[in-house]
Formats: sequence, C-alpha cells, structure tokens
Amino acid sequence: MTNDEKIAIALKSDYLSELSVYEMLPNSRIRSGFDRRMKKMINESYTDTAKTVRHRRVKLRLAIAVIIAATAALATGGTILLKHWDTFAVKENDKYSVILISDAENSPQCITRYYEPDLDKTAYATRLIEKTEYAYIVEYINKHGKQLIFTQCTRSQMENAQIGTEDAQTPPEKVELGDKSAMYCVSKKGMAFLVWDNGEYMFHITATGFGRDELFRTAMSIKELSAD
Repeated sequence: MTNDEKIAIALKSDYLSELSVYEMLPNSRIRSGFDRRMKKMINESYTDTAKTVRHRRVKLRLAIAVIIAATAALATGGTILLKHWDTFAVKENDKYSVILISDAENSPQCITRYYEPDLDKTAYATRLIEKTEYAYIVEYINKHGKQLIFTQCTRSQMENAQIGTEDAQTPPEKVELGDKSAMYCVSKKGMAFLVWDNGEYMFHITATGFGRDELFRTAMSIKELSAD
C-alpha cells in the first residue's frame, strides 16, 4: 500500500463520521482517472513539516470536501440537486432520485392506523401486496389498464427509497395537497409518482393512466380505514 493510499484511508476514517454528506453519495462506479486526481489533491493539501501540524486538520478537511464534491460529479456524470419538502428531501441526479427522510427516529416506528384512497371498488380490482406494522401496500387496476399502487409506511421505511427519474417527463417538483407538500414527478415512460408525509406516515402513489388532476384528487381522497 502506497503512502497516498494510506493517507486516503486515514482521511476517510477520521472524517467520515463528521461528513454526513459522504454517506448520501450514490453507489456508482467512479470514472477512470479519478483515483489519480484524488491522490494528487491529497498530496497537495498534506504536509509532514512540524511547522504546519496545527493547520493540517483544516487542510485535510478542505481536501475531503473537495474530494466529496468531485466524487459526486464524477459518479453521477452531472450535478446532484437536493430539493426539500416538509419532512423529507429528494436527492436528484441523472439516473435516479433518492428520498431522504428527516427526523425519522422521532416519528412512529410502526403503523397503528391504516389508510387507503377512496376508489370505486366496483370499477377496480384490488390486490393486497403487503400489510405489516411497517408498510401497507395495495394495488388497484381496472379493465382499461389504469393502475395505481398505494403505499403507506413509516418514515424510516421510506429512507433511501429510489425513484427512476432519468429523462423524466416531469422532474421531481413540489405540489400542494391541501396543507401538505408533496413530491410529484412523471417518469420517461409516463408513470406518475406522488410522495408526501401526512404528519404521521409516508404516503407513496405510483400510477399509470391517471392524469395529473385525477391523481391529485385520488391522493386527497385518502382516508383512514375503519376498524372492521
């Protein structure tokens, strides 16, 4: 192992816990040549002279910040955009978007009340995909091919969920659902996504064949399931 590699390992070990943004980088292949440039940046910022020991941590911290920014750009092939909603954010890059949840540890860790959209049960076939204390997922589909998948889950379950937004018809944008702020986007193939926090749980709708206004009306119709 070269000195440069040892330095890189030490940098990561020493500062990983302080730089949460490092943990949010996508798991992507680093382009060739990046390793060489990273080592060069570290060498330019690192010194063993006794005179500058007290400044080393500041320099290394700056070097790591530069490396993180460079890694993000090289790994995704472009700029990462971070958009904020009420209790979550969406990290958007060229290939996909990742949902980041805030304050998940202080929210309900299991579901005690279940919700569903108010769709005409005579027009839609219903299939229960999952019902646990962490997630409730139901699929609705009609004879014309319209499909909607409704997901209710705890905030922690939604953490790091990925949505394919490469060449999206509508990139992730903020819309209002009553007094709630929701993330809305439409994929390259026309699949619509709607994600929001109802103040207790995360709701996620994936729909095909639904217009924007119809999708929003469906989201606004969501109500708590009766006990029976």
